[in-house]
Amino acid sequence: MKRGITLSIAVVLGAVLMSLISSAATVQAKKEKTFSADTGIITLGPHQMLRIVTDNKDPDAEYVVSFKQMAYRGIPSGGGSRHNLVSQSTSETITVAAGEGFSIDIGTSEAVVRAVVASNNEGVQVTGQIIDTTTGNIIAVLIGL
Repeated sequence: MKRGITLSIAVVLGAVLMSLISSAATVQAKKEKTFSADTGIITLGPHQMLRIVTDNKDPDAEYVVSFKQMAYRGIPSGGGSRHNLVSQSTSETITVAAGEGFSIDIGTSEAVVRAVVASNNEGVQVTGQIIDTTTGNIIAVLIGL
C-alpha cells in the first residue's frame, strides 16, 4: 500500500514539474512599442534640402529616435512619374535628453527623398522643413507627420 502511495506521489510531482517546464518555455519578452512618422516622397527643387526636426511634448522626458532616409529616381510614366528607390540608410539610435530636440538634414538639391522617423515615445513631435540652401530660409513646413 505504501509503495502505491509513493508511486502516486511521484507521478503527481512529475506531472507538476513537467507543466512548470513547459510553461517556462512559452514566456516571451514584452515588445517595446515603436511610433513612427513618414514624410512620404518629396521632390526638392534647386538649392533645397529637407530638414527633419524632433521634439518631445514633455520637456522633462528623454526619448529615443532613429531616422531612415530614402532617395528615389523619377522616371516619366503615363503622364506622371514612377519613383524607383536608389538608396536608403538608417541612422543609429539616438537618445535625446530631456529639454532637447534633434534635427537631421536629408537630401540634396533636385532630389526625390523620403524620411521615416521612429521613436519609443508617442509624444515626440516631428516636423519637416524644406530649406533654401543658398539663403538658409525655410520655404515650407510639414506639420503633423
